[in-house]
Amino acid sequence: MSAAYIQLPQDDPRDTCSSHGDDASGVDTEPRLPALEEDAHAGVKKVEAAQRVYGRYSRWCLFIGIGLASYIYSLDASTTYAYLTFATSFFGKHSLISSITVAQSLIVAVGKPVIAKVANVSSRGTAYVGVL
Repeated sequence: MSAAYIQLPQDDPRDTCSSHGDDASGVDTEPRLPALEEDAHAGVKKVEAAQRVYGRYSRWCLFIGIGLASYIYSLDASTTYAYLTFATSFFGKHSLISSITVAQSLIVAVGKPVIAKVANVSSRGTAYVGVL
């Protein structure tokens, strides 16, 4: 299976109407990049700058931190229900399990946009400290 290449149209050098610039001399200037590509280049520049500032040790700490956060989140999701049933059993209020679960879901649903806004306005670190 061979790759098929698409032929791009070439500009006619005899064409006096240039779509690449408003230069009165008739000489084509380099075309401007669309705004999307300029933004992409700015993003690439930011990532390259971050790579220069943060070394190998910082990246390892970042990946280990993400791994620990996901592990803790999975522990929270798998053990909360067990602790909830134990606590309601201790107080003799088994009928409150569904009410507590609904209240917990509502608090999480309402809290996520607020935490996201705090992280957007100030920083993620501030949001993490506020959550804890």
